[in-house]
This record gives sequence, structure tokens and C-alpha cells, in this order.
Amino acid sequence: MEKLIDDIKNDFRSEISLNDPKVKKLNKLKGEFFGMTNQTQMFELTKREKSAWNKKLKKLTEDSKKLETIIEEIKNNKIYEEAFEWRFEFPEILDDNGDFVGFDAIIGNPPYFQLQYTEYGSIDYLKKFEVYEKTGDIYSLFFEKSLALLQEFGILSFITSNRFCNTNYGTKTRGFLSKFGINTIVNINDVDIFEEANVGTFIGLIEKRKSDKFIKAFEIKTIEDARNIQYVSNLSTRDIQSEFFGEKSWIFSTNSILKLKNKLEVIGTSLSQIKDIKINRGITTSANSVFIIDKEKGENFIKANPKNAEIIKPVLKGAEIKRYFVKEFSNYIILTKTGINITDYNEVYEYLLENREALEKVYEAKKGMKKWYELRKCAYYDSFQENKLIWTRLSNINSFAISTKNEYSIDSTSFAVGDNLKYYSAILNSKVVFFYFKLGSVIWGKDGIKWFGDFFNNIPIPNSSEIQKMEIQKIVDEIIETKKANSDNDTTSLENEIDKLVYKLYDITKDEVKIIEEANA
Repeated sequence: MEKLIDDIKNDFRSEISLNDPKVKKLNKLKGEFFGMTNQTQMFELTKREKSAWNKKLKKLTEDSKKLETIIEEIKNNKIYEEAFEWRFEFPEILDDNGDFVGFDAIIGNPPYFQLQYTEYGSIDYLKKFEVYEKTGDIYSLFFEKSLALLQEFGILSFITSNRFCNTNYGTKTRGFLSKFGINTIVNINDVDIFEEANVGTFIGLIEKRKSDKFIKAFEIKTIEDARNIQYVSNLSTRDIQSEFFGEKSWIFSTNSILKLKNKLEVIGTSLSQIKDIKINRGITTSANSVFIIDKEKGENFIKANPKNAEIIKPVLKGAEIKRYFVKEFSNYIILTKTGINITDYNEVYEYLLENREALEKVYEAKKGMKKWYELRKCAYYDSFQENKLIWTRLSNINSFAISTKNEYSIDSTSFAVGDNLKYYSAILNSKVVFFYFKLGSVIWGKDGIKWFGDFFNNIPIPNSSEIQKMEIQKIVDEIIETKKANSDNDTTSLENEIDKLVYKLYDITKDEVKIIEEANA
């Protein structure tokens, strides 16, 4: 039987269409080769021309042979050489009629890459999957396919990236998996388990049956615990209510913390849904070393020609953004917007000319999307001239500040414009938000937290009356004035006052205050 199957595989052949791109390319190469070798030259070639002719002929020959090999392999169906006939190899997964009933267990480490950055993202077949998202990851499809291949009460165990646990594109995957009996799930977020992987790790044990009321869920936080994962799981695995592992972000914590998280989400409105403010990112120059200049150089440009002040603007970096308060800027940005006549600013133009080679390598300049001396196009340049709530996009604490001096900022920051900015700075700087955000935020590097992205956009903001907003904003004003007098002045007592008011807005009990402050310690 094995010999028969082997003979069948060896006899497989495929047809390849004359319209196939590979066939068309091969014909084109052969045509060029024929033309070069059969065309009579009117004049004898120079040594240099002869060398170029030989080089091109050699390349045509090599490319043709490669394509001929590929086409022949397609015709001979090389793909079947290492294939197996699963009905013979796995008779246990068939019933007495020879029909597929499913595997008992599937164990795997599926590939991971975002579909939108590959040709797979537009394949119609993949769009039929329940978990499919164009911005999603390929391993989500493996979850669905593998569960389909299991027989009832079969077991699936995967090790994958953990990105689906708290991203918008993972919503369908989380919802799909929650329909089954999730037995045990492990999150490994801040530990470098695999040298070649740069994402957090998820390990799941899922059974093809209805979900239980509780799930064994825990988190690995050290490399030692990862190496002894079986021992650690026996010690630390917690029975968490399965309701916390549905479509919403999956957080690996205790029932009491997860209940508090849900309470905050019910009370508040997602930050992205707040109509008072609009959030943008700082300016991406793609060449900070050129466009960001120190204060002395910027002021010298302006002294040399006051007109240069039209394009030399103060800019904030992350180090100047503190809690509630922005320190004095120490740099300028050369604001060469699209359409600017750079020769009107001679001193700046001369400086940029010195760096022209580097600026011409910027992607948009190479692609002809902008002139070499221009910044990237930006639809909200005018927003920088408004009062702003501004913060660093990567920080281990929540530091949201009020900027009132029309400073610009670079892409390591985000900012919001709109109404009640001081009120929102108080909410976002609060202990409640820090507690909430750490639960599902993305950790970047050793201790940086990404203050942007899906989870950031979903931070719950409490409803409040105008009187409550005014009461909080008054304390924020006191903090800012205290910091203006001396940026090193301690404002802890004032910030604690704000935290007490914020606790009330979220209807936080004494026991819940204890949970928050212990988690933040």
C-alpha cells in the first residue's frame, strides 16, 4: 500500500497555463536571448560594450534556467514528494465508514505575522474564517482551523504571540475562543523566552467543549518561573471567572482586580469617545538630527534674520514633559511645511543645503512625495498653536501636562486639544487610571509603557458635573502655579487631593482604594 501511494505521488503532474506570469516571463527572456545572439552588428563592439553584452547574456541564461526549473517542478508536482496520505497514516481519526471524525489532540507553535503586510491578507479563502481580520495575525486562523479538526472533547495546546489578548484586531479571536472550554492559559509578557521572538508569549490549553464557569489563568514574570513553568503553575494557577475572558481584553490577574476593572469600564466612557478633545501625534520629521536644533542655533538664525522666526518654532521633547507641568523648551524645530519657499529664509536654507544628502534619503523625498527640505505633510499643524494636553508616548508613569505656549512636539509625544484639558489631565494622571492602564497596556523595553494604542483609547473616563470639573481644575491650577515657581516643588499633597475626588467620580469603595494603591505600589 505504501509503495502504491508513493507511485501515485510520483505520477502526479500539473498543467501550467500559457498565460501564467512565469511562462510569459520565460518567453520574454528567450526572445531577448534570441535577439541578442542572432542580431548582426553593423559595427564591431568596443571592449567595454562587449563586456556589458556578455554580462547581460549571462544573466538572461541564468534567469531562463531558473524559470525553466521552477516550471518543470510545477509540472512534476514536487510538492507531493514529501506529502502523506493522511487517511492511511492516521486511520484512528476515521470512523468505520472512512469519514473524518477529528484528532484527539493538536499541539503546535503556529507562525505569526500580520496579514495586512503580506499577500495573504487579500485571499478570499481566509476571509471565510470567523476570526479573520485584515489587520489581524495569521495565528488566529490556526486557532480556528485546529479546533475544527478536533473531535468533541479533543484538546488544543498552542504557544503563540500574546498580542491578540488586548488588541482590537484580537476581538474576534478572543470571542471565538471563549465559546470553548478554556482549561488553562498562561501569559508571559516581560520575559525574553525566545531570542528570535520580540513579542510576549501566550500558552493555551483549550478543549473542544462548552466553556466552564472558571478558567485556570496565570502570568509568568521571571525567566526562572518560565523554566519551571509546570511547578509554578501548580503553585500560582488561579481559578478566574470565565466571564472575564470574552471579547474584551484578556487580563491575567485576580477576580477582585478584574471585577474592579469591569466596574471602571461600566462607569466610564472610553477616551476615544470623549467629544471634548481630539488626540494627535507629534510631528514625524524622519530626520530629527537635522530638523530639531538646539536653542542657541535657533536663536542665532532669528537674530541673523527676524523673518526666520516664521519657520523656527519651539519644540518639546519627552524630557520636558512632567506631570501637569511643561518645563521650558530647549530646542527648536525647523517648520518647513509643504509648499514653503525655502529660499525666502536664506540662513536656514544654507543650513539645510549642508544636510541635503541625508534629507534626500528620507522615504517621502525619495518617492517624490515631498521636496527634500520639506517636512512630512500634516493636516493638524494649526492644532499646535492651541492650548494642549501633552504626554510622552513611552513612559513608566502617567505624565500628562498642560502646554500653553504654542510649542510644537515631535512624534515621541501625543497631544490633545479641546475643552476641559485640565480636568482630563487630572483624570489621566490619577492613581485610578494608572491602576487600570497597567492591567492591559503594552510594555515596551525594560519598564516603558506605551501610552497610545487600542487599550489607551479605551481608558474609561468618568462622567462629572461642571461643579466637579471646576473643583478638580482649581487644584490643577494650584499644581501648575507651584511648579512654575520651582519645577522641583513637591505637589504630592495636591495630587492626593485630586485622587480622592477622582475616587468619588468612579464610585470607588475603601476596599477598592486599597486594591488600587497596593497594585500601584
